[in-house]
Amino acid sequence: MKFRRESLIKFYDEPKSWTPEIIGRGSHVSAITGLIGEDLIIALLRHYWKAQNIDSNICSYQCNQGKKKGKRLDAWLFSNSTLFQVEVKNWSGHSLSGYNLASNALANELKAFATKRWKHYFEETAGLPLEIAKVLIPMLKPEEYSSKEVKKLICFWAYIVDEEGEPYSVKQLDGDEIHVFSASAYLRSLRDEVIELEMPRAKARLSLLEALFAE
Repeated sequence: MKFRRESLIKFYDEPKSWTPEIIGRGSHVSAITGLIGEDLIIALLRHYWKAQNIDSNICSYQCNQGKKKGKRLDAWLFSNSTLFQVEVKNWSGHSLSGYNLASNALANELKAFATKRWKHYFEETAGLPLEIAKVLIPMLKPEEYSSKEVKKLICFWAYIVDEEGEPYSVKQLDGDEIHVFSASAYLRSLRDEVIELEMPRAKARLSLLEALFAE
């Protein structure tokens, strides 16, 4: 599936770029995100890995503790001989306490935006704040990957990076570690206007939706 890179950034990060005639933009974003949001961010992560010559595959979209109740995450990914339990956070400029971060934001604007949020998520509390803490809970590995090492990975849409400013980083945390990916940061690091992403589940959903419409 092909996407316009800058349009993606504006769609999620820059509410002020929307024309005033579009009413209820937050609800539109929520609906579209429900359809393709998790898949988009996972696809961007895999695109990033591929650019680093790292192969990956989606093992499962069922990532839980192996029981009906309990915490669950969004996917299992396998990359570089490692199994990742993945939590996706689609929070964007249209979310509660939203923001406006222009697609052409200057380096100092990006740094100020990221520093505040990185501090909140990874430095202000012991462990992680409640809204993302479940990524640290061990999940039941898919049987065929039972012998593989598991690492924790949280993927944000928003521009949340450490002081190095890279889209992907690893945070050491009380004897554990958490891998952190920012879709917005990755898109902003690219220059191609069109980006091709592998999104099998989203593609299937859109095909089902298209089949509901008459000519």
